[in-house]
Amino acid sequence: MRRLTLLVVLVFALMFSPQKTSAADVYIGNEDAYEYYIIEETIERKPDTFLASVKYVRDGEVAEVVDWWFRYSGDIWYYKTSRMTERPVQVKRGTIAEKIFLYCFDFFQ
Repeated sequence: MRRLTLLVVLVFALMFSPQKTSAADVYIGNEDAYEYYIIEETIERKPDTFLASVKYVRDGEVAEVVDWWFRYSGDIWYYKTSRMTERPVQVKRGTIAEKIFLYCFDFFQ
């Protein structure tokens, strides 16, 4: 009986305790009528490359999830997204691409 009581208490404690999660959607900024949120659990680092998925939010609704790739080549960082059909573009200051890149870069520091 004592074990059953202990088991019931343990189950209730697990059911009603706050759940912790290690992943987060981090607000990066807004541009072109979207708010941008990095999905932290998707950030990856490979040699000279960062990968991340970004939620594009409009009017409080997720409009799209876009994958971003950042690559270092010839002293310049370039990016490409899953929405782009053209070749990678240089990361420019003051753009949402720079904000996403800096967050990914700092994530591993």
